[in-house]
Amino acid sequence: MSSAARTEAGPPKIVLPCAPRLSAIVLLALLGFATRGAAADAPWKIGLASVRITPDQPVLMYGYAGRTEPHKGVASDLFAKALAFEDPSGQRAVLVTTDLGGLHGDMTSRIAQQLGEKHRLSRASILFNSSHTHAGPLPWVAAEDVNGSAEPAIAATRAYCGQLEQMLQKVAGDALANLQPASLAWGLGMAPFVMNRRQFTDKGIILGFNPKGPVDRSVLVLRIDDAAGKLRAVLMGAACHCTCSGSRNFEIDGDYAGYAQSVLQAQFPGVQAMFMAGCGGDANPWPRGGIPEAKQHGTTLATEVARVLAEKLTPVRPPLKTAFQSVPLPLAPPASREKLVAMSKSSGWERYVGGRHLALLDRGLSPPTSFPMPISCWQFGGDFTLVALGGEPVNAYVHFIENAIGPLRLWVAGYSNDVFGYVPSAQILAEGGYESRGIDRGDAVGQFTPDVEKVIVRAVTAMAKETGRTNGGATTPLAQ
Repeated sequence: MSSAARTEAGPPKIVLPCAPRLSAIVLLALLGFATRGAAADAPWKIGLASVRITPDQPVLMYGYAGRTEPHKGVASDLFAKALAFEDPSGQRAVLVTTDLGGLHGDMTSRIAQQLGEKHRLSRASILFNSSHTHAGPLPWVAAEDVNGSAEPAIAATRAYCGQLEQMLQKVAGDALANLQPASLAWGLGMAPFVMNRRQFTDKGIILGFNPKGPVDRSVLVLRIDDAAGKLRAVLMGAACHCTCSGSRNFEIDGDYAGYAQSVLQAQFPGVQAMFMAGCGGDANPWPRGGIPEAKQHGTTLATEVARVLAEKLTPVRPPLKTAFQSVPLPLAPPASREKLVAMSKSSGWERYVGGRHLALLDRGLSPPTSFPMPISCWQFGGDFTLVALGGEPVNAYVHFIENAIGPLRLWVAGYSNDVFGYVPSAQILAEGGYESRGIDRGDAVGQFTPDVEKVIVRAVTAMAKETGRTNGGATTPLAQ
């Protein structure tokens, strides 16, 4: 890509009404860092690494089926970042976050196997999460995803995917090789720009604006300090699509999650900021429309994270216990051929899903009856639990899991290990709308059944019990 086609990456130089507040919060945070001092307890070892994953050649973009041409410029660079943990017993784990729409489960499985063999890690101790930016490259190549695109763009995208896999393996290994004494603490904030997007109309539910709809506006913050009490890294999470710029954008961009990371890193030089996407399958940023809105929301998120960092946070102590399952989620039988034909002649997501089902049947293939969701559960002592779900779970899953294992000391993430399609609630399946479409990748096409809720919650509850989570404020014991 020519230098003329790209803009200088880095933190946005913008002036917003909250800018003075950000400066004050940053000052308070810096004062807070200084008071921790060299006497800070450092029961962990932490390793950090980062690698630029911006494609150097024009490649196809992720997230909107109508974009069949490769990207035409770079608004901001994309990164993969790794955070490795080791507790006093030697138990290790590594989290890799990516400024991507998602990762394919086949790729993450291969990387996990390679890391496991080289670093003696179990699959349960390796976790991937994607910010879900829709201004990133297509991270896998399948026929249904590249239909209508020119062969040179497809070939460039395929080559990029191979390079990406190597970079993700290396960044995780680099973090594991650079473990240093550290302490952990966590806190909670709020993201005001998260908006429910399931708009009810006389003609059904559309992707739009629903200020009365449920969302998860929590901002989870994990702070990592070195042995001297100085901030080394921050991991933040929000449950919202990274879709500020929309389908007409052809510039690579990390969206609000990328800008939040770059703003924090500019304010705190030498600190690695990381983003982990939550259960935002039914949430969009508001307002949205372009890269200016991405910068605005990124700055808002960074401001809130800085405010949380300035507070007295809750320590996170060893030991570390991890669990992993690939849980088969039940898929409903396909509709009748007559209905599928009608769907394929309609518009929007129903046309896409109906056509995909018909193509599968015309090839003589039987539709799948289930699809595997990877689920990770990491327990940090008695202080903190991280549950990471695959796919695009809607916000209701945060509450389902809270009700099952307790809302206290809990972080529920989505977009982890494999991003394969939407994971709706039973209510959304009954209501319909875009998030009810289910699986839409390869030969795995189909909508989930309402039992998907129970299957996921049952698996998470068992994993939480296995890793030693206490009740966490649940109304019933985990054993049930």
